[in-house]
Amino acid sequence: MNPANEKIIPVRWGLFSGLLILLALFFGNAPEAAAKTTPARQNQNLKQQTTESNPASESTSGQMSGKTSAQPLVAAPQAALATRSLMHKDERCSVMVNYPQVGNSKIDAELDYWAGKTVSTFVAGAASLSPKGVTRFSMLVDYEFSESSDNFLSIVFRINTETGGPHPDPGMVAFTYDLSDGRKLDLQDLFSNSYGLLDFISAYAYENLLDKLGPEHENSIKQGTGGDPVNFSLFALRPDGLVFYFPPYQVAAYELGEQQVTIGLDKLERFKPRSGVWNNKSAAGYSLRSGLESELNHRQARLGLPGNRPQ
Repeated sequence: MNPANEKIIPVRWGLFSGLLILLALFFGNAPEAAAKTTPARQNQNLKQQTTESNPASESTSGQMSGKTSAQPLVAAPQAALATRSLMHKDERCSVMVNYPQVGNSKIDAELDYWAGKTVSTFVAGAASLSPKGVTRFSMLVDYEFSESSDNFLSIVFRINTETGGPHPDPGMVAFTYDLSDGRKLDLQDLFSNSYGLLDFISAYAYENLLDKLGPEHENSIKQGTGGDPVNFSLFALRPDGLVFYFPPYQVAAYELGEQQVTIGLDKLERFKPRSGVWNNKSAAGYSLRSGLESELNHRQARLGLPGNRPQ
């Protein structure tokens, strides 16, 4: 996969949120040569304003700060070595971005760069769109991830922004990696025979969501599960198959929240799953690292970020 050509999920976010994630993804998925050099320079700049510490220590600075926890804050898959957090607070906005380090230098550099660019893009947007002291924007990014085998994992970021509207603007970004070489994988990279794969997933998701949400949502479901590959760019590996994510507005109204469709590996056998992607781990081995529980709530309080609202 060429990272420069990565497609963006067409969620109907507010203008600010959509632009933020579009820019963050574009810069966070620079061509490989840039990905090898730019993240190091960016982190050098961040470290001039930050300190690296374990979660027990606290930063009271009003500027950007970064932390790396020596251990995951909750039980996490084997690949997780640490959770990093970037934080920023000023008169216009409060930001926290949590993301993992997985022990592969190429992937970790890309995640460092993506997180830093996400923060700086939001801060710049808040400075231009929010009059000083009038509207305070906020963004909270957290992640969860799962493994299908020892060398393949998915990371799903949930991006919650507050920009003065009636409710938070939800956003999602998903990455799937091969840990052996650091490659980011598209859906078709997981199968030896991808002919008809998208049509199958589209039909399966349509029927699943129609049954779950009811015929009154048929039009929006049909649009959000159509054959455009972008509709299925939010996916994660599981030991027993794949899970696809549909953020609010993609297939149903905001108040119905995020929707998920899981497709078992047995239903995907005709597309010849690539060797090593799935290694028949038991379903009990499926692990999602989500939230940061009490530590995240503590950091939110220190930053003045609003608490999570029901979706």
